[in-house]
Amino acid sequence: MVFNQSGWNVGKVYNIAGDLRLTDRSSPQEFAEALNELRSRIRALEDVPGADLAAMDAELAQAALAADTHAGEDATADAASGEDATGDGPSPGDDIVAGRLTRVANRLRALGTATAAASELGTSLDTMAQWVGHHL
Repeated sequence: MVFNQSGWNVGKVYNIAGDLRLTDRSSPQEFAEALNELRSRIRALEDVPGADLAAMDAELAQAALAADTHAGEDATADAASGEDATGDGPSPGDDIVAGRLTRVANRLRALGTATAAASELGTSLDTMAQWVGHHL
């Protein structure tokens, strides 16, 4: 989605969960902060079995680790080549992170009997996966 205000264009905005947003200029650190907030919200779900919560949290921890590793590799490669990140499409690291986010999103929605909050968090993770595919 694009917002214009008096000729000012902020580009794409990914509305993750109400107060959580990522843009095409968000950093890997901002992604990590948003992901950690979603992890906290998922852990706080009261009507989801503990084993499911633990499995989803572990998957999200691996996504965070993969994103951090991938961002570090990109920075090292860019410094070595003297180029800035081009964002010319997803890399294998992006696919790993996005895949993990999508798996947790699907698992949240598959809970069925859980609150609407679980489904909303699944949608938030899908939005983050889209951001990863374009901007990580």
